[in-house]
Order: sequence, then C-alpha cells, then structure tokens
Amino acid sequence: VTTAQFDTYVGDVAHLVSKLLEINNYPAVLAIVDVEGTVFIIGRSRSPKVDVSKVVSRFGGGGHREAASAVVRGRTVYEVRSDVLSVLKEVVEPVKLARDIMTSPPKVIGDGWTVREAQDFLIRNGINAAPVVDSGGRLIGIVNRKLTDKAIYMGMEEEKVGGIVQTDISKVGPESSVGEVEDIIVNKHQALVPVVDGERVVGVITRTDILTNLYRKDFEETESFYAKRAKLYPHTKNVKQLLKERIPERVLNLLKSIGRIADREGVSVYVVGGFVRDLIIGRENLDVDIVVEGDATDLAKKVAKEMGAKVHTFSRFKTAVLTFADGFKVDMASARTEVYHSPGALPSVDTAPLKKDLFRRDFTINTLAVKVNSREFGKLIDYFNGLKDIKERKIRVLHALSFIEDPTRILRALRFAVRYRFELGKHTEKLLRIAVQRKLFKTVEGRRLYLELRHIFEEDNPLRIVNRMDDYGILKALCPDISWDRNKKDLFERIRKVIIWHRMAFEKRADYPVLYLSALLEGLSFQAVERFLSQLSVPEGERKLIKGVFIRSRQVLGLIKRGMKNSEVMALLENLPEEVILYMAAKTKDEWKREKIMEFLKRWRFIKPEVNGDDLKGLGLKPGPIFREVLHELKGKIVDGEVTDRESQMRFVRRFLGLEREGEPAK
Repeated sequence: VTTAQFDTYVGDVAHLVSKLLEINNYPAVLAIVDVEGTVFIIGRSRSPKVDVSKVVSRFGGGGHREAASAVVRGRTVYEVRSDVLSVLKEVVEPVKLARDIMTSPPKVIGDGWTVREAQDFLIRNGINAAPVVDSGGRLIGIVNRKLTDKAIYMGMEEEKVGGIVQTDISKVGPESSVGEVEDIIVNKHQALVPVVDGERVVGVITRTDILTNLYRKDFEETESFYAKRAKLYPHTKNVKQLLKERIPERVLNLLKSIGRIADREGVSVYVVGGFVRDLIIGRENLDVDIVVEGDATDLAKKVAKEMGAKVHTFSRFKTAVLTFADGFKVDMASARTEVYHSPGALPSVDTAPLKKDLFRRDFTINTLAVKVNSREFGKLIDYFNGLKDIKERKIRVLHALSFIEDPTRILRALRFAVRYRFELGKHTEKLLRIAVQRKLFKTVEGRRLYLELRHIFEEDNPLRIVNRMDDYGILKALCPDISWDRNKKDLFERIRKVIIWHRMAFEKRADYPVLYLSALLEGLSFQAVERFLSQLSVPEGERKLIKGVFIRSRQVLGLIKRGMKNSEVMALLENLPEEVILYMAAKTKDEWKREKIMEFLKRWRFIKPEVNGDDLKGLGLKPGPIFREVLHELKGKIVDGEVTDRESQMRFVRRFLGLEREGEPAK
C-alpha cells in the first residue's frame, strides 16, 4: 500500500502502479493518490488472495479481481489509507496463518523437570527455548537457555524448572494471522511464540520461521498462478509427469494408493531420499522410502490390510517394512529427528515435522521429498537447495558438524561423488579433511564402517572411490597397514572385468564386495588381516569367506603348474567357493592360468557325461559312492579330451571297473 500527493494533474498514474507491481514482483499493489484534492484508489493484483475489486467496492469503485479503482472526495489521503488498511483485513484472506508456519509437534518441557534436565533437553535438541507445560499438557510459560544457565550458575540445577519459567508471555491460536505473530516477536521481543489450541500447545513459531515466511514469499497461490512463479521459487515444483515417465506403472500406482489411504487417515506422506534424488538425475532406483508426518506404524498396518501386504513394524522407532505380494518392499518411517550425543555414536530418535526429518540427512541431494497425497501428488519439496546442487553437480553437507556426528558420511560422500560424477563443495571438502585428521573413524562402531565399505565395493567402479579415499588419507585412517599402489589398482581393474563377465554369464551372483576387500588387504600379514576384520566386526560367515579368498587363492594358484592336465586343474578348483575362483582369475598375472580358470568357470564344471546311473546299474553296480567315483573319473577324461562320444565313455567306464581290458573288442 503506497501513497502520493500531487498539486497539479498527473496522467498515467494507473500505468505507473502496474509497472510498480511488475518491477517489484509484488502479489498486489494498492496506490492511494491525491491529485488536486481528489483521492484516487488504484488497485492491481496478481494473486487470487487479493481481490482488489472487493477493496475498492467499499469506496464506491469497481473493476475486477486484477485491476480496479475508486474515486474519493472530501477526505485526505491519510484518512483513506487508514480505511483501506481496515478493509484489507476484512476482505483479503491472510497469506498465511500461524498453523501454516508453526513447527509441530512442538518440543515441550514438563514443569516437574529439574533445571538441569530442561537445559540438557534444549541442548540435545539444538533449540534455545521451549514451552513449559503442566501434567495435563496446559501451557505455563516459556523457559530458555539464558534462564537455565543463570539458574545453574546460582546452584539451582536440581530445582523444578517451573520455578524459573517465564509466565508473562503472549500466545496465538492456529488461525491467528502471521502478522499478529510478527507483532509479538518484533514489538514484544518474544523470541518464541506458542501456538495453543484450547489449552494444548500444538506448535511453536520462532523468529527464524517469521524470516523464512517473509523472504521466501511463498503465498500459496493456486496451481496455475504458482506455475508462473515456479522459476522464481524453485524450492517446490511438480514432478508428477517425471514420475509417470521414469518409474514403472506398478510402483506409480502403489504410491498413489498409499497417498489415498493417507488422505483418509488425515496424514501427509512423502517419498524421500535416494528414490527422489535418482528420479531427478534420471537413474533407476526403486528403493522406496516413505516418510509419514504422523504414526508410520499405524498407517503401514492400514496399507497392509487394504492392499494385501505383509507388514513388519518396529514400534520403538515408529518404522515399518511393507512386503507386497510380488515381493516389492516399501519402508515407512515417522518423520523424526536424530540427536548425536558424541562423535560416531548412534543417534537417539524423536518425532519431528518433515523439515527436521530431512535436515538430519547426510547431503543436500538426499533431502528432496515428493508428496504422494492425492491432492498434491507429485509436489516436490526442497528445503535445502538439493535441486540446485544436483544441477551444479555438488555434494554438500547440511551443517558443519555433519562428519563429526557421523564419520561414515565421509565414505558416502566419496561414493556419491564418484557414482554421479559430482564434486565435493569447497566447504564440505574442508570439513571432510578436518574429520579425517581428527581420526574420527575410531569413534565409529566397526560394523557400520564395514557396511559402508561393502556399499563402496558394490559400485560399478570402486577403483575410483578408493583412489579418492587414498587422496584424503582415509585408507591409512582405517588401517595404517594398508598400502595403495599400482599393483593393487591393476588388481581392482582386473576384478571389475571379471565381475562384469560373471554377471553377464550367470544368473547366480557371487559376493563381489569380498573380492575387492581381499584385494585391498593384499600384502598384509595374516595377523594384520585378522586384526582388521575384527576391528570391522565382520560377521563370522563373511570373515571366513574373506580369509578363504585371501589364503586359498594364493595357495591354489601356487599349485597350478604348466603341463598339468585339465582334470588336475579342475580337481584343485571344483570344491572352492565361487568367490575364491573369481579372485584367482583376477589375481594371476599368468594368462595361461587365467585361461584354465575361466574354462573351469564357464565350461568344465557344467560338463555332464552321457553315461548315467542307469548305465552303471546295467553294468551290475549297486547305487552308492562308487557311482560318484566312476562319474567323476569319467568327467575328468572328458575334460582332458580323452573320451568324447557315448561309446568311448562306456568303454572307459568298463575298463575303469575292470570289466574290459585295453585292446579287447567293445562289449
């Protein structure tokens, strides 16, 4: 709302108002202009929330929603301005209400808590103030860090917090306007405003919430109007078409069904994390993680019942896993926040709104969420510039303590950087180096490090990731005994080629990460390997396999000599785990050995003699271990090329059993 006064006639004022609207990108402008004693009200609007025709109609004017005007005589511009402001409060729907910007559910403190407990709660949750409620949940007042610090300094840490609470405070209801909240924060200097429904605290609003509301200029216009502003406000966009184009129809329909059930239950649900990240990047990822602003276990049970799925719930963490009839799985979790009490420790968990749930994630590119409720299906929400970082191909942490809270994020940062060919943001790279220098990997439970290493070795080309790990000193931080040289790099590359061949040749997979981990440990003593695997808390079965790859491959490769028959090589290989044989194929630098091993993998082990058990029974043998011995010897002869067709195979069997001698005619 603006005013102006002119003693002489000025033309094109209406055009000037339109330009003012356009240049400043306002949702609406109302100009009150005094020209030679006559007051003109000129309204221009681009927002459905502001119908300027309703405003000027109170002054006898007319027009339509987007452009209207009125003429007022006999009053000053200041009187008219005051009346216009009053009319605006009546006819213009508030851009946002308290419920639209509040943080809910709120973090509250019980009046029976001690001052020390209250301070620990504020520190643990990273907040400066919180409402204090009685046993019935009714608001008593507010306590802040300044108050608890003073009380503890005065020796009151074991006193009840109700004794120091600030009770002379202002509060608002969910339907209060944001302007009312602004007035409390700005003019009454109250940093935290409780939002109360009846006597129950349903949310809180901080100065940060007000600033965010002011400067993001998110006026919640209708979809058509929002589309015009999408480029100006990229923190939300609609990706419904992208979902249709890039994910299977069955998954799309599944998300829609979950959204419809959530609508009925009155909760908001979002698909989050890697699924959304890869949707934007254009990479297939069907690991569906759903975040529920409410009780995820309750919603999961209802989805399971309605859609015929099995559900496994974890009530303590408010998470659930849905398994559908075709085996497809969906993870559900209540929106939550995590608090780390020490570097590397597992966090404690508490419920929270979506924004805080996303803030606990590792990198900005993983903070994107897509709403799947029916009315807003496909609405992408981006609080932390994840879209911008995907566009700029950057990996960035959300806050400076990210790597300190969870050092395994260091390994994930490099894994994502290599997978997507992104770069670390400069500040993120600096924080990573600091965390490595402080040897924070020692604070992490070994099992978690092992799982992250496995994820690295499951990537298409782990060599590039391990190169980066070595550049940042991460390998030495994990295990000072590990060396990274040209020979190991070549071995990694040969392993990659062997894995690609194996995946193409066979449906049955091997434990490929074990091959890379074994290669990483090359050159270490057996005792050093044992020590490292113990530090990583590798499960017994996997530990046994790794040691088998590490030791048996070396032993068997040493036993394969030039001039050996194929059957002799096969005898050395046939009882070994697949992983040991694959590792040998990659490890050996002798091409002739590799050829023998590859022949065993793709041909020798699958040979079946044309002679079978019925033939042996026909020769008078009774079923038993002799059958296996005869057929095994026969297979060796076939591999060596000494017998070929059925007739020569039967002749060998009869001679092996002493039923026929060399030179005798066939029986």
